[in-house]
Amino acid sequence: MKKSLVLAMVLAGFAATSFAAEPAFLADRHVARGASCESCHGVKAPAPGAKVSSTACMNCHGSLDKVAERTKAKVPNPHYNHLIGTDCQECHKGHAQSVNLCGSCHNLDWKVP
Repeated sequence: MKKSLVLAMVLAGFAATSFAAEPAFLADRHVARGASCESCHGVKAPAPGAKVSSTACMNCHGSLDKVAERTKAKVPNPHYNHLIGTDCQECHKGHAQSVNLCGSCHNLDWKVP
């Protein structure tokens, strides 16, 4: 009986690790999809805390209109609202937890990647 229980626990542990969660930070998600530091920062070894321009985001994600089209199911659309022109990094943090800028004034419970 003990052997069966131990075996079941070991197998459950292996199964749990095979379903890895989405990487915690946006930069990790980009790396998992094949992007490098240079893809966003423009240099191979950016200084700690180096900023990323929204133009760099648009190089891969397309125009703000294209991004807004992909998020049109959310009401209101986080990429088409009265804050149009806000830098991507106001919400999307590469090496830190992203923030819901809209939620700072509005009651919107959005999870921002």
